[in-house]
Amino acid sequence: MLKVARIFIGLIILILVSVHLIAFTLFICPVPKILDFAVGKQIDYVYLTQIPDYINQVFSYKNDDFDTDLFVSEEYFSDNRSQFINMGNLMAQKILILRYNKFFDSNQRQELYLNTLDFGGDVIGISAASNYYFQKQPSELSLEEVLTLSGIYKIFDN
Repeated sequence: MLKVARIFIGLIILILVSVHLIAFTLFICPVPKILDFAVGKQIDYVYLTQIPDYINQVFSYKNDDFDTDLFVSEEYFSDNRSQFINMGNLMAQKILILRYNKFFDSNQRQELYLNTLDFGGDVIGISAASNYYFQKQPSELSLEEVLTLSGIYKIFDN
C-alpha cells in the first residue's frame, strides 16, 4: 500500500511540474528562446523595432498560417537526440504554434515571420541572411540589398 501511495504522489508531482513548465513556456518564456528550441539551433533573432519599414514591406507575411517547415523533422529527432530532448523540441513547436495562432498580434506575427525565413542551408531569418550575404545588420541594408535577399528567399521557398 505504501508503494502505491509513493507512485501516486510521484505522478502528481510530475503532472504539477509539467503543467508549470508548459504555463511558463506558453506565457512567460521569450519567443526567441522557444524558437531556438523548436528549430533545434540558435536563431539570430531580431525584433521588429530593429527592422526598417522597407524590409517589412518587401517581406510581409501573406496569411495567418504559421509555416512549420523550419521545425526539426522527425528524422532528426530519431537520429540525433535523446527521447527526452525530442519531446521538449516537439512541445516547444506546439507551444510556439499555439502562441502564434491564439495570442500574437500582426506585429508579432511579422516579427516571427522575418526571423524564420529560409534563405537556404543554415541561413534562417533576415538577420542571418543580411550577415551571411552582405556582412551587415538588417538595419544597415539598402533597398537594393533587401530586394536581392527577396530574390534569394524566393529561390529557397518551396
